[in-house]
Amino acid sequence: MVKLSNKFAKHMARNEILVPYLNNWFANGKMPDEIPFTVHPNKEDDNAFHPSGALKCARELWIERQGDHEYAKHDATSQKNFMIGHMYHGLIQFIMVEELGFSKWSEVEREYDYGWDKEGNCFDDSLVTHKGNSYRIRGFADFSRCRLPGKGEYLVDIKTMMSRIYAQDFVGSANQPKYEAQVKLYMDLEDINQAIILCVEKDGPHRFKEHVVAADHDFCEDIYDKWEYVVDCEVEGVVPDCTCDHSVECPAKGFDPVGRT
Repeated sequence: MVKLSNKFAKHMARNEILVPYLNNWFANGKMPDEIPFTVHPNKEDDNAFHPSGALKCARELWIERQGDHEYAKHDATSQKNFMIGHMYHGLIQFIMVEELGFSKWSEVEREYDYGWDKEGNCFDDSLVTHKGNSYRIRGFADFSRCRLPGKGEYLVDIKTMMSRIYAQDFVGSANQPKYEAQVKLYMDLEDINQAIILCVEKDGPHRFKEHVVAADHDFCEDIYDKWEYVVDCEVEGVVPDCTCDHSVECPAKGFDPVGRT
């Protein structure tokens, strides 16, 4: 049985769900002799739409899928930050599965891949637009299901961040819409009603905080409709309209569609 520290009740009083258990595990100091985990720093290229890009403008998505978007090369500092983030994911996943028993390894980094036949390396036509064009949706949830004592099942997504970002209120932050949108799509793919965004401070004092998100199928349907619109535009050889709420801030506002139609 897990021994609860004196600070555990204080965390619970703040209505935190997952964080008290993680902090309590570290506070108890009863570590295994070895904590093995694997870091996966490289993402596989594919032709799918991803939950992480849920809020991207239709035109921006179209540009990326045409290969007309050049990404800035990450410097050494950025690569180190990414690597530390991957390492934190591996550590928390080990704790959640092996130490706390809140999840299973089969529920860690669970892959969702719809509309694609991996053996045939082609569309399987299970996802098609209203115009009959095939497309693919793919993503990986950090924890597709976590069973938390007295609280039920949650999908959990880990977001590591620098201290200056962590110190800001999550609600109202620039990252809130993007992170919530991603998690809502994962919940829709997993068919689960609640999720936790676990914010992890990468530099000292390495704090945790959480943000609960409720499922929103109607929101997800709007995202799916946007993705289908992009696919239809690709097939028809036309450039999508900007779908940003504020077009003046559109990442694709400098793209000239002349000659692309």
